[in-house]
Amino acid sequence: MSTPLHSYNGDIVAWANERARLLREGQFSQLDIEHIAEEIEDVGKSEQREREPHGGVAGSSAEMATPARKARQ
Repeated sequence: MSTPLHSYNGDIVAWANERARLLREGQFSQLDIEHIAEEIEDVGKSEQREREPHGGVAGSSAEMATPARKARQ
């Protein structure tokens, strides 16, 4: 019997670790492709923001949250 999968809207770290395990094990049918794609895009956006000069006025953390993260808040 397999253990239940973590919810995307719950513990995001557990969810991410579980998705990494599923990928490594080739259990592609159990993957949440849409949320995985959103998280990959979020990483890219976060990296882009970190590379931008910090001379401008920063927005609030709520304004800077990506759509995927806003949905979980």
